[in-house]
Amino acid sequence: MRILVTTQPEQSHLWPMVPYLRALDAAGHELRVGSGAHFLTYIERAGLSGVVCGLDWGIEHAPEEQLRAMAMEDGLQQRNAFFRFFVGRAARQMAADVLELAEQWRPDVVLSDWVEFGADAAAEVLDVPYLPISVGMRSPPGLLQEIAGPQLQQLRDAHGLLSDPGCAAHYRHGCVSLFPPEWLPSDRAPLDGEVFLTPVPDWGGEPDADAWLAALPDDRPVVFATLGSIFGVLRGPLEAMVEGLTAGGWSAVVATGRLRKPETLGPIPDNVRVAPWVPQRALLRAADVVVHHAGYSTCMDAVLAGTPQTVLPLSADQPEHAEAVRRLGLGRVVPAIREVAFGPIVQRQRLTSEAVRTAVEQTLAEPRHRDRSAAMGDRMRRLPGTDRFVEVVEQLAR
Repeated sequence: MRILVTTQPEQSHLWPMVPYLRALDAAGHELRVGSGAHFLTYIERAGLSGVVCGLDWGIEHAPEEQLRAMAMEDGLQQRNAFFRFFVGRAARQMAADVLELAEQWRPDVVLSDWVEFGADAAAEVLDVPYLPISVGMRSPPGLLQEIAGPQLQQLRDAHGLLSDPGCAAHYRHGCVSLFPPEWLPSDRAPLDGEVFLTPVPDWGGEPDADAWLAALPDDRPVVFATLGSIFGVLRGPLEAMVEGLTAGGWSAVVATGRLRKPETLGPIPDNVRVAPWVPQRALLRAADVVVHHAGYSTCMDAVLAGTPQTVLPLSADQPEHAEAVRRLGLGRVVPAIREVAFGPIVQRQRLTSEAVRTAVEQTLAEPRHRDRSAAMGDRMRRLPGTDRFVEVVEQLAR
């Protein structure tokens, strides 16, 4: 069976899907992953076959629409602006490229990351089934209609597809969500045909994990801090995190991400170690608390490790993940960020080092956060995994 997978060209969109895509490949299916040209390197690094499809964008060379979204102070407006980009120019390019690819290599099934909408339209034109994979907080049809209904309909009109006034077409064949149903907002019910699977964190090794763990002291709490693969580029939050962890006197490890050089943070005190990359999963298992941006992958890794979280949501669906952390008793939320700069854009909100220090102290002082994190981690590990995913995709093509 030929399976086309489409994804936005960012690591945080692809990496959580990799174990599941590898399972399809191991089951004997012919798999291709479509994304922007520069992203093929990352696809191949994951051991998958890539093909150029869709708009070639990335945080390193963000389109104007993304820069404008980053500049918005209101989190809801910011999320909506991101969605309109995904269902607008990005979706139009992906739909055109998938249809062109199908002239030479016609897929039997199309899978896509949860904010990739162009492949849906192309799959409808080709009359092949399609399935979104949620590695973020997926939006129900009503919310899609509210945020980007006109843009989605314009996409459908451009390809001669029937009107979809309720924006239900994205989930016509169901969806796969790589988190437990409890993670959904309390006002968001599971969709018809939604399959919940466990996040599978260990698809690749973590070099030097033993050396990192050996360097951790055993006489004081260990705090791990990260803004993920993208948001370390923001000037402001990382500085506040380092200052707050310094003041707390804990042993701290800070990951800046691939886009931020540690030396740009200035002098680093002895109790804080900073690096672009760290063995995150190993450090989470050793940490007493993790401070992060409420990104999907770090949330899932922390829950699986049973590590309490202090989260400071910055963008996109992060406020919704932060609310899940708060509602499920997994940690504390720092609700706003300091003035940050993204290229020429300045976002005027606040995060102080004192707020970081206080939130970490409160998280460390509350035993229930660790207990509830451990219980939720056990719940997530009991969810079905790759075997069920292969079964779902194979049934979809019948």
